[in-house]
Amino acid sequence: MKQHRSSISNIVSARWIAVCSVKAFRARKALTRRPAAALLATCLIHTPVAHAVPQMLVDETANEIILSRDGDSLWHPASLTKLMTVHLAFEAIESGKLSLDSQVTISDNAASKPPSKLGLSAGKSISLDEALRITITRSMNDLATAIGETVAHGSEHDFVAMMNAEAKRLGMNSTHFTNSSGLPDEGQVTTARDLALLAVAITRQHSRFDGYFSTERVTYGSRVLKNTNTLLTKLPGVDGMKTGYVCSSGFNLINRITIKGRRYITVVMGAASVQEREMMTGRMLSLVAAGPVPGPPLQPSTAFSTSVPDMSLYGCGKSYQAGKQMPKAPEDNASFAAALQKTEEKAKAPTPFVYGYIGND
Repeated sequence: MKQHRSSISNIVSARWIAVCSVKAFRARKALTRRPAAALLATCLIHTPVAHAVPQMLVDETANEIILSRDGDSLWHPASLTKLMTVHLAFEAIESGKLSLDSQVTISDNAASKPPSKLGLSAGKSISLDEALRITITRSMNDLATAIGETVAHGSEHDFVAMMNAEAKRLGMNSTHFTNSSGLPDEGQVTTARDLALLAVAITRQHSRFDGYFSTERVTYGSRVLKNTNTLLTKLPGVDGMKTGYVCSSGFNLINRITIKGRRYITVVMGAASVQEREMMTGRMLSLVAAGPVPGPPLQPSTAFSTSVPDMSLYGCGKSYQAGKQMPKAPEDNASFAAALQKTEEKAKAPTPFVYGYIGND
């Protein structure tokens, strides 16, 4: 690569570009003379996929969609749900209803939530500042529940109603929440587009809290809690947002990154692993490594899907790569069935080669 290219461009183009087919593999020697966007297009066309993997790249500065792949497909948000929870907590702080020093008391309901959790017993309390930092950094379900109850005066049910009202206000037309943590529930659904709208709202309305998302680790007592978003330490310019995973969703990830003075938002849902969701993020960012790319405006969708894939059918989201045995698709999901059929047709294709990718479980 030419030495005058920026460090971001070098990292995105050399470390993160995945060569996704035999054709692209043979072309990898030409990386020094082919633009990243052209190789990315080859990747997206030739990657064997077992199902829709919703992805979206948004230029937040211009409010434009650079790339959308299955951006309006319903999906389980998992802990990406917590972005709405902290958004409403930020709103309560900025309106004066709460402060960072407000105490978040752990209810019986919050204490009963399964991991990930901080593990405080019912009746114990923690400052809202600490609760927010730990929830964003380490995705604790008990704290997310307790934050919601604090905002809604003790009722998670009432807080969920606030979440859905705010989703409607933001134009998240395909989103429905049933809890404040993202724990599995078949009725808790969203789309990549809707989450991008939420990420933009948080970015523009709550800039004073940017540091909460970029925190690499927090200390609580003797415990050091590292951020589950490992791109914070892998890719310059990333200032975080949120990770998510439950069996029914696969591995989800939202990130914000600044490249050459412009801020971008990436959304990946349904990846097979931590490495894959990070690799998909890198592929999308390859499109803008050399500079901004125009696209249509990010706005609420008027296209709606009616069913959501359950990725627990695929070994909790970890075993649906090409060549693996695939279960029968739900009969009411024609697009999902078509994706599976394409994967079965390509099952004998070689395993995708990843150029210089550095991953972490």
